Amino acid sequence: KNVIAVTIDNPTVMKAYHSLMYPLQTFACFLHSLNTLIGEIFAYPLMKKTVTQTTCIVMFFTSSHYWSGQPNDEVKQQGTSQWLKQSCK
Repeated sequence: KNVIAVTIDNPTVMKAYHSLMYPLQTFACFLHSLNTLIGEIFAYPLMKKTVTQTTCIVMFFTSSHYWSGQPNDEVKQQGTSQWLKQSCK
């Protein structure tokens, strides 16, 4: 059989498949690799502090009625019919 690609979502299964089909090339899932990389970056104390501070700032603006009304006021001044919606809770 000719196999072009196989998708595996489990590292243990991927290792077992690789040992069974040794000469074939295997590639890790890009998104899983990216998730692992980002997790390792955020493990550093400086990055944890930065993310915590950024989260506090974002939560301030998303929970403030003053700042959530600013885009709507701008839309009214420009006379457009589109409204910016707040997508975070």
